[in-house]
Amino acid sequence: MKKLFGVVFLFFLTAACRSDNPVDSVDLLHNRWHLYQTRRIQDVAWTIQDTDAYYDTEYRPDGTVVYRKNGAQIGGSCCAPTRYSRQGLTINYSAWNLCANAFCATLKQVTISQLTETLLEVNDGYMISQYERVD
Repeated sequence: MKKLFGVVFLFFLTAACRSDNPVDSVDLLHNRWHLYQTRRIQDVAWTIQDTDAYYDTEYRPDGTVVYRKNGAQIGGSCCAPTRYSRQGLTINYSAWNLCANAFCATLKQVTISQLTETLLEVNDGYMISQYERVD
C-alpha cells in the first residue's frame, strides 16, 4: 500500500511541476497565422500590415509551412520558407521558394517571444512581427 501511495504521490508531484507557460507549447504553433503588425526592434511604433488580400501562414506538425491568400493555398512568394523545425523558442527554416530572377537573402531563423492561443510574436534580430490566429 505504501508503494502504491508513493507512486501516486510521485505522479501528482510530477504533473504539478509541469510548466503552464504557453510559449513552451509546440502545439500552439501548429495553426494558421495572419501577419497583423510589425516594427523594427529599436522602434516603439507598430506598422499595421494592410495588403491587397487576406494572407495567412500555417505551421504544420510535419514541418511544412503553407501559405494562403483569401483562404486558398498558394505556393508562397519568392524566397519564402517552405520547411521549418522548432527547438524550444527558435524556429529554424530549412527550405525556400527560389525564383530564377531573384537573389534570396533568406531568413534562417526567428525567435518566438510570445505564443498564446491568439498571438504569435517572432523576432528575427531586425524586426518583430505579430500574427493573429486565423479561425
